[in-house]
Amino acid sequence: MNSDDLEGFTWIHTEFATALHAFRGGFNEAIKKSVFDKDFLTELGITESLSSWLKHWACYISFLRRRRWFYRTWVIQEAAMAQDLLFVCNRTSFQWDRLMEIAVFISASNWTAQLSPNGEKYRGISVGSEIRRIALLRDEYQSGGPQADGPSERKAISSVAFGAKTDTELWFCYLESLLFQTRGQGACDARDKIFSMLGLAKSHTPNQIEFPIQPNYDRKVEYIYTSVTTKMLQNTPTLSTLSLVEDRSKRNLRSLPSWVPDYSHSLPWTPLTYLNYSGRFDTSLTRKESGLSPTISQNTLIVSAVRVGVISQVCEPMNEILGGPYLLPALLICLALPSIYHSTSESRVEVLAKCLIADTLGTVPDNSSMKRCFHDWLVGALALNLTNSVLDTVQRDRLMHCLRLLRTQGPQQDDLVPTIREIDSAVEGIRNFQELQRSNRDIRFSILDSVGENSKYVAFSQACSRVGDNRRLFLTSCGYLGLGPRSTDLHDEVWLFHGARVPFVLRNILAENETFVLVGETYLHGIMHGENMTEQLRREMRPIHIV
Repeated sequence: MNSDDLEGFTWIHTEFATALHAFRGGFNEAIKKSVFDKDFLTELGITESLSSWLKHWACYISFLRRRRWFYRTWVIQEAAMAQDLLFVCNRTSFQWDRLMEIAVFISASNWTAQLSPNGEKYRGISVGSEIRRIALLRDEYQSGGPQADGPSERKAISSVAFGAKTDTELWFCYLESLLFQTRGQGACDARDKIFSMLGLAKSHTPNQIEFPIQPNYDRKVEYIYTSVTTKMLQNTPTLSTLSLVEDRSKRNLRSLPSWVPDYSHSLPWTPLTYLNYSGRFDTSLTRKESGLSPTISQNTLIVSAVRVGVISQVCEPMNEILGGPYLLPALLICLALPSIYHSTSESRVEVLAKCLIADTLGTVPDNSSMKRCFHDWLVGALALNLTNSVLDTVQRDRLMHCLRLLRTQGPQQDDLVPTIREIDSAVEGIRNFQELQRSNRDIRFSILDSVGENSKYVAFSQACSRVGDNRRLFLTSCGYLGLGPRSTDLHDEVWLFHGARVPFVLRNILAENETFVLVGETYLHGIMHGENMTEQLRREMRPIHIV
């Protein structure tokens, strides 16, 4: 371990944490400050020079990025089951609460981005995320696990979002949640991604069931993953475990059945079922009739299902669009829709906005708020595209032409598409900022900060990142717009499963007996709340095989 990193980590949790507690403005004012603000140091009573101050923060971030203790999957059990946690760094010690306070602060203040002007060093990294994850699971465990009614609200979430009613269902939903939340943790042995969670789960096993999973290192990892997934599918009511399946291109274990999550690989997005805490998604109307447990035979999953569409057009992956210089592919797929979406009577631009975030902005549906956030996000995103040196004149002209078509061919009341004047104003602001950066080397902020001060831009951008990474927009032959896994391809099919609350993309590999591989869960606008689940469609459900 680098001694400077450890020293900086210790300094942040002692000297800075003490000064932060004494700061007159309090936590909410402190997070608004810049990490480069010398006056803020004075207000905190910190006498360090600015260069020493910045070095402490660089060492803090470097310490966490080394992912030592905090990253190990077995640490979750150690931290969650401990009554008290005391961290000792050389001759200094501090409590768990202080560690958590700083992790929350660094996230809320966005100082990680400020300390890395171009975002290249910490791109995609949430500093302190492991600490916050440990804190959540610790609180959940100590509040009762599957029966927790504390801040984690595990019992309420399992009941509302996943339909769990019995103690057994609640327990298996808790186990599934543990496995999901720890997908990003590290383990030298892939089997420990399961075994390391069994201590937490076993402590809360209902009296009426025998603990169903026993650690056995004589078994291969594929057997363990498949058997655990089988038990969860058979004992949870809404097939939510299938939403934990990662994109096919990301799998480490190629021999796993397609319906079994590869727990050895982190999940680069939040599953729709875990964005569904309010229970809004229910494509097959699971609340109106009891679920039907799937059949699993010789590594084949057999479910009752009905096809609702064939994919006829796909867009570039969203992480390439949202994180890159070119927004045009998303606008072109929007133009392929009729100006008024057939199933919801919304404008096609509003449908695009909702698909990009799987209609999950905020915990309460607020259409006007979503529209304002999308509008401001689109202004910023287009301005960043137009000032990017990667685009040539032809590409810029295509982008603006597409924008004009969306604005002039849409409904008159549709104010989601920004005006040329709004975009030009944002472009001018970014160019002024770029010039300021060139003339003043002390300017350390990312270019995104020039548009990121707008809270609506930030809210929509964060929702896109949470939902859209490693997914891609697509159209079906019936005219539905969806957001599916990155590996979604032409001629893949969208199916509704009996008892599932979200649709799934399948790939037919044996047409004569309807045998498929699971590509992954998907958002399909206009059917997520059961609008498409008619009695006729329910009668058309039939058994299909997923291998």
